[in-house]
Amino acid sequence: SSDLAAGIGKSAKIVVHLHPASPNKEPGPYQTSKYSFIKLSFKEHGQIEFHRRLSEEMTQKRWERVPASQSIQLKDPQQTGRTRAVGIVGIERKLEEKRKETDKNISEAFEDLSKLMDKAKEMVELSKSIANKIKEKQGDITEDRKS
Repeated sequence: SSDLAAGIGKSAKIVVHLHPASPNKEPGPYQTSKYSFIKLSFKEHGQIEFHRRLSEEMTQKRWERVPASQSIQLKDPQQTGRTRAVGIVGIERKLEEKRKETDKNISEAFEDLSKLMDKAKEMVELSKSIANKIKEKQGDITEDRKS
């Protein structure tokens, strides 16, 4: 990988140069790519720590010590019977689930707000009705005093 410094108004970047996949590698989300690198941008720092950890992982090669079947099919106790994806696909799936949950929560909030607005309309109508009745009663009292 190479570290590219950030200039004024530009984000720091790390470019990870990739080797061709080994023939016995299990397929990932993409079979092939025209690119031989990945460029990562950092808007608000973090690139130094990321680069340090990436270098450490590349040196230790922990992914080679995990059996291939375990890295792909980790069981989550909350998801009985479902295979949990790991890596970028898993992250994307989790983000999509969070987005759907957020959309659902927003929809429910607007439904609640809509119901609240309906109740508020009822309350305004009720308060107007009460105010009008009070004015009528005050008018009756005023007329009684004149006679």
